[in-house]
Amino acid sequence: MGVDDRAIGFEVVLEPGRGDGDRSMELASAQLARELNGLPDTTARRKPELPPPPGSRAGEGLAEVLRLSVEFAPLAAVILQGVQLFGNWSALRPGRKVRLRRRGGEEMEVTGLSAEDQRRLIDSWLDGREDPPDDSAPTPEDQGTPPDGQRDSS
Repeated sequence: MGVDDRAIGFEVVLEPGRGDGDRSMELASAQLARELNGLPDTTARRKPELPPPPGSRAGEGLAEVLRLSVEFAPLAAVILQGVQLFGNWSALRPGRKVRLRRRGGEEMEVTGLSAEDQRRLIDSWLDGREDPPDDSAPTPEDQGTPPDGQRDSS
């Protein structure tokens, strides 16, 4: 199923938890990709592995961070289902983390977000804002009279 040009794209970084080995991470990430691909107008695929950073030692028995490329339809319900799948994946093992990176460089960890925080985050993505709305920001009615003493009557 193709995703149109309005799709919201992410690089999803899956960090292993305690007890995760290379094989369990590979299987768990493949299952997550299958579940994401089951969402309407969503495409998820594993990204090629990056070379290890200079100075790192291979064969230490630690699972590598895995990356998926995910394109969501620009629909709050679909993206919410995806974020919930990320939460379910991270809850399977202590210490697992899921970070999302947007094309513009914005990065957000979505592990352990409350339902309200999930909704605000998704709304910000759909609105094209870089940051989720801040509940403490005053509304125009809370700000009082502008410095010139005039209110906009439109």
